[in-house]
Amino acid sequence: MPRKHKELHATPMLHVVSRGVDRQDVFERPSDRAIFERRLDDAFRKHQVELLAYAWMTNHVHALVRNRDGDVSAAIGETLGLYARHFNAITDRVGPLWEPRFWATPIESDAQLLQTVRYIHRNPLEITGTSKLVEYPYSSFAVYTGERRAPAMLCTDPLERLLDPVRHRKRVLRPQRGDRLPFAFLPPQTTTSLDEIRLAVESVVDAAPTTRLPTRLVTILLAVELRAGTTAEIAAALAIDEGTVRNKAHLARRRLARDPRFQILRQRIFDSLPVR
Repeated sequence: MPRKHKELHATPMLHVVSRGVDRQDVFERPSDRAIFERRLDDAFRKHQVELLAYAWMTNHVHALVRNRDGDVSAAIGETLGLYARHFNAITDRVGPLWEPRFWATPIESDAQLLQTVRYIHRNPLEITGTSKLVEYPYSSFAVYTGERRAPAMLCTDPLERLLDPVRHRKRVLRPQRGDRLPFAFLPPQTTTSLDEIRLAVESVVDAAPTTRLPTRLVTILLAVELRAGTTAEIAAALAIDEGTVRNKAHLARRRLARDPRFQILRQRIFDSLPVR
């Protein structure tokens, strides 16, 4: 779970995410992001916080930050607050621009750090596609592949020991099966449809035609796990009610925890999904 704000001062490295209220756009013109970066740079220097990696999207922002005996909450809060004043002034709007609290997840290992940087750098994929991801100007990806100079606000030293430019480029651009799974509290990098899950279930069933398998239960479990739709959408597609979806998903999670055969079945179906 994300770390509460009062604990952030004790965490050296964090993945921070903030989203526009009601998921509204927080950047409307290129100059908006430039102003956001200036506000961030000033606040981070003031509060002794370092920016290690980032991706500024349309309605949310990702930042990997390191606390240098400073105050991450104050640095982020000041950045978001000052930028909101700018945005409200130029768009003639009033009220909060960002959701009431930002999310911050502590980084506790090198493996988690690598996956977090990969997640951040893959965020613009839906905008750019794979071929032009490195050209996205509002991300630190091209900095760590050696294709763009680091801006003054970015501290690259902590990551350079872990990120070989060629390997990092391949790691980010090459899809992984795990991209279908949620990343902590964040959405999956690759969407999964209920039809894809059904096809994967059918392929596993066809491989073991004489074995009776709990296909309905595992289909519902994977649909919920992989966020193939809202509860209402899954219920409508399977011609059941929302309560049944929730109850079956709960039953499947309990079975997954104690039944090795069910674990194997779920994994086989997941492994049958295409990597993309």
